[in-house]
Amino acid sequence: MRIHCLRSFILALMLFAFQVSAQSVTTVSISIFRDDDSLTVYIPMAYQGIDLDALEFKVTTTEATESYSLNAYSSFLGIPFDSLPNPICFRLVVTDSDMPVPQVCQSVLMLVQTLAPSDRFWFDGANNSRRLVVVNLEGQPVTFCQSESPNCSFEYTLPQPLTSSTDDNGSTTTPVLPVVLEIYSSNDWLVVYVPGSVERPVSISDLIFSVDDKSYTIRAYPNFTVPFLQNITEPRCFTVAVANPNTTSWPQRCTSQVERHNLIQQFIARQDVFWYDSVLGLRPLFVLEDLEIKEQCPPQEDEACYVEYRGISQTDPVIEVTTGPRVSNYAVEVSRQLVSEVCVRNGETIDIKAEGSIRVGQWVGMVTPEGTEAGAFGMPLGDQYDLVRALPHGVLMYRIEGEDSWYGYNSTREFRASQDGCLEFDVNDNDKSNNSGIFQIQVTIS
Repeated sequence: MRIHCLRSFILALMLFAFQVSAQSVTTVSISIFRDDDSLTVYIPMAYQGIDLDALEFKVTTTEATESYSLNAYSSFLGIPFDSLPNPICFRLVVTDSDMPVPQVCQSVLMLVQTLAPSDRFWFDGANNSRRLVVVNLEGQPVTFCQSESPNCSFEYTLPQPLTSSTDDNGSTTTPVLPVVLEIYSSNDWLVVYVPGSVERPVSISDLIFSVDDKSYTIRAYPNFTVPFLQNITEPRCFTVAVANPNTTSWPQRCTSQVERHNLIQQFIARQDVFWYDSVLGLRPLFVLEDLEIKEQCPPQEDEACYVEYRGISQTDPVIEVTTGPRVSNYAVEVSRQLVSEVCVRNGETIDIKAEGSIRVGQWVGMVTPEGTEAGAFGMPLGDQYDLVRALPHGVLMYRIEGEDSWYGYNSTREFRASQDGCLEFDVNDNDKSNNSGIFQIQVTIS
């Protein structure tokens, strides 16, 4: 309890510090580092987007004055230079150069453009010396990088932060404060805990992870559909995991503080695990919201990475997106009832396909998912060994957790969910101690 209270206090302090910092910082110092092979621009944390869309470098050669802009390089296309996330580094470097990266850029997101030696505008290859570089912003010079100096910098004035405002009707509008997501990882799974509430609904449909210049969007996973990602009004956990993960090691947030229908899972192949490397171990993760960097999560197992995230306000509209059906595969053991990780919403259509066979006792023998009405030598079976007497013995049964009645697997296996919840499976046998085998199940939700 003391640890939980202390962690809550730290989170509250983080939110307070964010607001104070955003209001007290009026300028940031943007640094430019040069050596013979590279030029690097470092933008520090500013608590808001930085507009460098009109940043350009000017150099004068023996032939002409030339201008170069970061947003013109192919590796930086699509980057929102009018509202850059921060901290961030942009590096122009000669291919295969061994020049070290500036220390301030070693722990932040860095985007790299490789160049041929002849494309180093800051370096005069004929005279083997650095050139004078004039740095312009909005057409005006903001600093000069002298030829004899490897580094230079300039002060960037931040726009005034958003404050509460009153419209003509006397209504007050206040900027939405962020919520704090918790991100956990191990070699088998990655978990995002979302502290949704009715007072502060949250959307994470713009949540992106970045590892080694590759991006992974949470809404790209088939099981994480828009209804699950938007307008989250109660605590919810999203888990991406390899098949059959060790659930006992999952964060306590998800195992004891989140309702089962809010445990949303996506199983992937081992080769699709991007947050873990078999040689390097856990990887550092950059967490972005709508291309804006929110946090760098260090590689730490059993510890949460806290990410301030805006999400959506109560009045923001929910965007309806049409997605294809999501498909999940399971192996159902006959020795126990299974509550699956497939969770559905009221009104969704569920289609179940099953195959395989199991042995249900010494006298009945092998049965398919449809079950059987006959025992040894074709003799009719009574219902004394059935969990549900109206269904065949050994039949695969399924329902939404919390429902009173079971469905029995047969040719009409499609049904519509009458409530939110996760699917349950069982085998119609009240004594599973002498059974063996599994049913393979595929669930399609549309």
